[in-house]
Amino acid sequence: MYLQLGRVRSPQAAAMQLRSSLQQVSDGLHAQLMQLIEQGIANSALVIGPRGSGKTLAVERALTRICNTFNTDPKDPAVAVVRLSGLVHADERSMCRNMSRQLCR
Repeated sequence: MYLQLGRVRSPQAAAMQLRSSLQQVSDGLHAQLMQLIEQGIANSALVIGPRGSGKTLAVERALTRICNTFNTDPKDPAVAVVRLSGLVHADERSMCRNMSRQLCR
């Protein structure tokens, strides 16, 4: 499987410590993703908040933690992150096509 993390806005943002409320969001997402991977329990998550509140940063941190845990061999990653947008991938065909493109790089 394949992982491509999003575009980090700055090296400082990638390394900075999250405020406690944002860290709780990231930890909750991490826990849900761990359940999905280890137990097959799929949950939906909706992260909402004003622009600039750290939504993307919290999600990226949770994904990074998951990938660091499971993708120990860079030549053979075990976890993949597929990025889709409801605005771009409005139908199943385009969604499946894009998922295949991202996974088969």
